[in-house]
Amino acid sequence: GPFGTYRVGDVCRVERIGSTIVYKKNGVIFYTSTTPTDSPLLVDTAIYNHGGEIRDVKIFGVVSVAWVDMVGVVANGNSITKSASTGWGNGGAVSLESFTGNGGVEFVASAADASANGRPMCGLSSTNRNASFETIEYAIFLRNIGSVTQLQVYEKGKHKGTFGSYRVGDVFRVERIGSTIVYKKNGVIFYTSATSTDLPLLVDTAIYNNKGEICDVKVFGAAGLNVNL
Repeated sequence: GPFGTYRVGDVCRVERIGSTIVYKKNGVIFYTSTTPTDSPLLVDTAIYNHGGEIRDVKIFGVVSVAWVDMVGVVANGNSITKSASTGWGNGGAVSLESFTGNGGVEFVASAADASANGRPMCGLSSTNRNASFETIEYAIFLRNIGSVTQLQVYEKGKHKGTFGSYRVGDVFRVERIGSTIVYKKNGVIFYTSATSTDLPLLVDTAIYNNKGEICDVKVFGAAGLNVNL
């Protein structure tokens, strides 16, 4: 049905809350669907008029990363595995998506991360400069020495500290709250960055070892996600 009028600058959302779909204009619900869904959803569009447009489209919530600018890695869905030789600077990728405001990246420690085949860095950057760990602005490093695992933080290549160990299945986040970057393990903050940022951020990665991987990477943004085509 029709639900009034609109004007230039109005912000519209189609949003799922639980399994219910609601429709919003400028943050106010104007219609609630009678057809619930729990299925995965994507953005879908159609335009009637020649020259018509759909502007400033953002997706929000937690979504699986789509990889771009891949160097020396192979993507398997929202995970990547290094195919290049062992070393820094020749293996990494960034996300197609970026976000403004609150948001971040989430990934899961894999079996490779807990063995000699790992040593990945995953975090956030304002730009993708290259595949080196030294240009990731805020990164979690899953380091291993034989069977000993170390959870570390690096920012622009500088070591910020070691924060205990990790194991397979641990869930990590590098997250912005306000303008502050926090690092989380299984939902608990273990380090807060001294360097704040208000810039748009994307997921940035680097992997040291051949066959090292970064698994089940997701990006989220409270204000929505931009798709960097």
